[in-house]
Amino acid sequence: MKQTIFAFLFVIFSLNLIAEPDTTWKRGGFASLNFNQGTFYQWAPGGQSNVAFSAIFNGYSKYNDGKKTWKNELNLAYGTIRNFNIGAVNQVDNFWLKNEDRIQFDSRFDLKAKNKFYYSVSANLLSQFDKGFIAPDFENVQSHFLAPVFVTIALGFKWKPVEYFEVFMSPAAGRYTYVRLQNLADQGLFGVQGAQKDASGNLIAGSGQKFRPEFGASMEVNFNKKELFKNVDLVTNLRLYNNYTDKRKDNRRNVDVNLTWNLLMKVSKYIGASVIGQLVYDDDILVPQKTAYELDANGLLKGRVVKSGKGIQLKNILGLGFSYKF
Repeated sequence: MKQTIFAFLFVIFSLNLIAEPDTTWKRGGFASLNFNQGTFYQWAPGGQSNVAFSAIFNGYSKYNDGKKTWKNELNLAYGTIRNFNIGAVNQVDNFWLKNEDRIQFDSRFDLKAKNKFYYSVSANLLSQFDKGFIAPDFENVQSHFLAPVFVTIALGFKWKPVEYFEVFMSPAAGRYTYVRLQNLADQGLFGVQGAQKDASGNLIAGSGQKFRPEFGASMEVNFNKKELFKNVDLVTNLRLYNNYTDKRKDNRRNVDVNLTWNLLMKVSKYIGASVIGQLVYDDDILVPQKTAYELDANGLLKGRVVKSGKGIQLKNILGLGFSYKF
């Protein structure tokens, strides 16, 4: 499965990049590598030593002949952080954790209808590279490579009044969730049907569903403004989805929200800063709400999530380091 997905992404994106020079094609992108480090040793005011780095890549290829447009965009990001206490016996956080992880591919074909309107068909894939935990419960894996994968295919129309702003609306959008690992699917994570239970209330391993199809309506708003201010670019994307075929009728009123923002600031030719964030609300995904701590057999402090529920997910990362636009 993962080989097929990545082969598909590689072929489409590579064909666009190696195509013969043509005025109907535009290509570009952004890449950055950020590093942060802080050390505290017997520091009276207190502090947490840490090392962190992140890598970001955004590339696009766009065809436009005045009547038809076809844009493919690939967004990759991965970051990791290690917190530790120098000289401490109980180094609870003395290991690496990710603080950013994204695989996103978007493809859209537009056919000009009239004035600023277009007939459109779009495809979106969203996943991740590495396993993830809900800190501080570091023994309970909540996600992994291609677990989950979200794929959305939508047919509709687009309104684009100016070059840097567009709105896409689809009354016919299929969304598909795939969880590669069976043990995660058995837990019913990311909206898939969890495993059945035996007479004692224990999960029956292997009975969970890895795949969940949905059909509904979607809306996407894009704002991509270069030189919002001098040496400052802003890219924002809002995606809304409503599954009006949900088996639970009371859940058909819920709208899934996915908002991302990338603020890119150029300091010098090869030095830049970025603010990258994401806000998510999905009624089918539970978030941690209460954590308990306890000592294990070795006297080390361990944490575990004891209560989860529906809620907003929020992530924001500030980076400073090497950057390059192409």
